[in-house]
Amino acid sequence: MIMASLVAACGSADVDEVAGAEQRASEAVVVGGVAFIATSPATWRIPQPDGQTVLTLALHMTNRTDSDLRFNLMDSAVIELNSVKGRSLRSFTVHHAVRAAPLVSPLLHPGETYLFEFPAELEPSGNDGTPRLKWVDPSGAIGFIEGLEAGDYGLSFRYSNSLSRAGEFDRIWTGDAEAGPLRVEIVR
Repeated sequence: MIMASLVAACGSADVDEVAGAEQRASEAVVVGGVAFIATSPATWRIPQPDGQTVLTLALHMTNRTDSDLRFNLMDSAVIELNSVKGRSLRSFTVHHAVRAAPLVSPLLHPGETYLFEFPAELEPSGNDGTPRLKWVDPSGAIGFIEGLEAGDYGLSFRYSNSLSRAGEFDRIWTGDAEAGPLRVEIVR
């Protein structure tokens, strides 16, 4: 189930405000008047062959402009994972249905933060049982990153949107930003 929410921020997103004791947060990246911060559990445990490890990956987007704005949520954020050994892991996305209505965030006033959550799981892959990351985005698309193993990784969110209007919604933020990389550790 996708959960996304609007949270009040005290002027700006701060790493200490968004990361709890078991969470890690990237440094804030400000692009076009919006602060982007990626958050994730610090440690991802490889599950047993018949199990899964539930994770919540999130992108916090804080409106630091002087105007109200929205975010396009349809195919706009991509999760990227790179091993610290320098190996880039490719993600795959599967779309099950086409959404007819635009998918946008609520209107954010200056200083407000939108929490774009991606429910995720670390699970054995169907191919050979090696761990894979699986998540669902708001459009209903399912994303995968295969071939994971124990070790350190850099997690990033890339947000990109060129639509300033979607259906009856306007004031949609346009631009490209990357939050991360955020160090996460996969352990046995």
